[in-house]
Amino acid sequence: MSTHLLEKQIKEIQSQYLDLLKYTLPMLEDEKYVTVALDSISLFWHKKKPVIDMYLQYVVKERNAVFYTAATYFDVENGEQYPFILMGDVHIFDDPLGKYCEICHRWSEMPKAFTEKVPVCAKDNIDILEKCEGLVTVLPLRSMGNTIEEAELIKIGEKAFIEFFDNITNLDDYFKTCITVEDVNNHFKDEYKDVVCLYENDDISVNFKARVEQAIDITRTLMGEGYTQGEYFYFSFFGPLQQAIDVLLVSATYQATPLIRYPVALHNAFLLLPNFYDGNCKDVMAKIYTFNYLYKMFDQSIYYSEPLSAFYDSVKGFSLETKALSCYKDDNPKQTLESLHTLLEDFKKYKI
Repeated sequence: MSTHLLEKQIKEIQSQYLDLLKYTLPMLEDEKYVTVALDSISLFWHKKKPVIDMYLQYVVKERNAVFYTAATYFDVENGEQYPFILMGDVHIFDDPLGKYCEICHRWSEMPKAFTEKVPVCAKDNIDILEKCEGLVTVLPLRSMGNTIEEAELIKIGEKAFIEFFDNITNLDDYFKTCITVEDVNNHFKDEYKDVVCLYENDDISVNFKARVEQAIDITRTLMGEGYTQGEYFYFSFFGPLQQAIDVLLVSATYQATPLIRYPVALHNAFLLLPNFYDGNCKDVMAKIYTFNYLYKMFDQSIYYSEPLSAFYDSVKGFSLETKALSCYKDDNPKQTLESLHTLLEDFKKYKI
């Protein structure tokens, strides 16, 4: 099948998905019917899987693809699509509804925290499909693009989690051994204490035990009472770790660069990257670092009134990606960020 035909079919799928989202939105906003609506969405993607698999293999993998992932929202109203298309030639928004469909299948009852997020995700998808001029494709990428079964993915995540601890061989051993903050602190390998990121705005200059306590407090606030300190730490640390593994597997499979909003998951991706790429690890690191920090530094409010397609033409005419990658210095992050800032200032002055 030609890539042109695949792209045409994906465009039709996007239109069909938009119709489905509009139809199911009232059900997604009603706790009584949210699982029914998610089942409809899951069935839709299941039917489209053969085409999507070919699209990922023959279009995404063969081109310079970027995917926006590990996020529960995408703010089109405030122009988040503009920094997303700064880099890459194919742009995919990793639809979080795909993960909510998986949760729906695993759990008999959806937690309220999730049911509240589901309609927000659906509205974001509708905005992307209606307002991004076809430059952003919405696909449940991590749900459909991963070639490893979910149970096996979880095992990989659990094994990675255990690797951070001394004298602990499996997850059962962890829960028996690490009951308190003191236990976690004592068994966590010293060489990782100043390397890992435990929560947003984590400061590695702070004592590790205090950071663990903070991570536990944050998780307890989200989950409520009823768990040991060791269990709270597991919930806080394992989630972003598993998320990074999931993202990197898709990235390695389809040679696509992830944009990861959540800083803990992004930090974990950098930490785990050498396990997923061999000879070209430095090139991949350069792309992920440059793409993500360029995205964070970009002020989309300056360009929000400009049509997205015209903005994209300016990006390509300026050769922004090539220039941005030349700014990367693996041994000098400060210089890299300064060079990227200068580049964005030069881009402001550019008119195609």
